Amino acid sequence: MTAMRRQEFLSDNLEEFEEICQRAHLGYLGLIDSRDYPRIVPLNFIQLDHNIYFHGAQEGEKFELMSANPKASFSVDLPFAFIPSYWQSKQSAEPTSYFFKSLHIRGKGSLVTDTSKKAEVLQAMMKKYQPEGGYAKIETSNPIYRKPLEKVGVFEVFNEEFTMKLKFGQNISDRLIEPIIAGLQERGLPMDLETIANIRKYRQ
Repeated sequence: MTAMRRQEFLSDNLEEFEEICQRAHLGYLGLIDSRDYPRIVPLNFIQLDHNIYFHGAQEGEKFELMSANPKASFSVDLPFAFIPSYWQSKQSAEPTSYFFKSLHIRGKGSLVTDTSKKAEVLQAMMKKYQPEGGYAKIETSNPIYRKPLEKVGVFEVFNEEFTMKLKFGQNISDRLIEPIIAGLQERGLPMDLETIANIRKYRQ
């Protein structure tokens, strides 16, 4: 794990890692293009054993960039609650904040060639994005998937190191966190009550 300036936000809890990846619908793949600029690509993804997988064509930009330079990064975020400044100050805009969970992975990207692994990844993606079912399980033994599994590209970002940030007011005094909790309770948006639970959890 790499260093972070605000150590109170840092976590290496693998259950949190898995939760962020499971709940986030989009992640952001970072590759280096031919002019040494970062290329950021939003995409659907799944994590297995704390490595990142996604699917695409076995040709085109992602494939070419990853083949030329396997160094890759992958970022995921879960936004929880915007914290307006006036919950802490009636004049200054400085206290404005956002509470969230985020994950940044650095590693090596590669094409998955094993058909059984491709089936495992794609089945895991279906379970994540279509948990209600309504399809035949993706298996190499099922003839309807034989040709699609050969043609589809499945990519791995092997996790060499990661930084995970859980920001829920750990750097805020008890005196100032109470009006934030009260504001969240009064506003009552879908994620506000979960934000309160996380504030209490991470400030222990």
